[in-house]
Amino acid sequence: MFREGAVPVLLCLLLLASPAPPTSGAARHGEGGVSGGLGLVEGEPVVVEAQEAELDPEARRLEYRGDVVLRQGNLVLRSDKLSVDFQGSLDGTDRFEIVRLRATGGVVLEQGGRKAEAREAEFRRRERVLVLRGEARLLEGPNRVDGDEVVVELDSGRSVVRGGKGRVRAVFVPPTDAARTTR
Repeated sequence: MFREGAVPVLLCLLLLASPAPPTSGAARHGEGGVSGGLGLVEGEPVVVEAQEAELDPEARRLEYRGDVVLRQGNLVLRSDKLSVDFQGSLDGTDRFEIVRLRATGGVVLEQGGRKAEAREAEFRRRERVLVLRGEARLLEGPNRVDGDEVVVELDSGRSVVRGGKGRVRAVFVPPTDAARTTR
């Protein structure tokens, strides 16, 4: 178990050692509107800071707790807890691969001018799918989409918003005349 202060090195090394499937241009460059561009940037170094980190090799899980901040390129993820599920071994006898990242508690994901908020976020690496659950909100400038759950397919940019017990709410603000003439 690792304790006290920032613990950035271990997850950084683990993510860098784990190759991922190729990504489309939209996912790689962060394009895609209110929902299409949020996601990990392949090939960029990852730094994670937390108050505590724990490695459970038997469960094949790494857990970070307490004011967790993950940074990769222009992506910043903040949460109370971050769990990393992996396959393979840490001793180099098997190919190491990240399977899933799960952030819980006050999740905020920011990339460029986009922001996502939820109680929980899950990134399934092989499928390149991001799922936000619990008061999920996507923001880009004045535009926003709210729902109980948001599922974003990072490679295609396709997203599905579900209202749960409530309804989905979307607010799209058209550009002003001045903004249209500068494009």
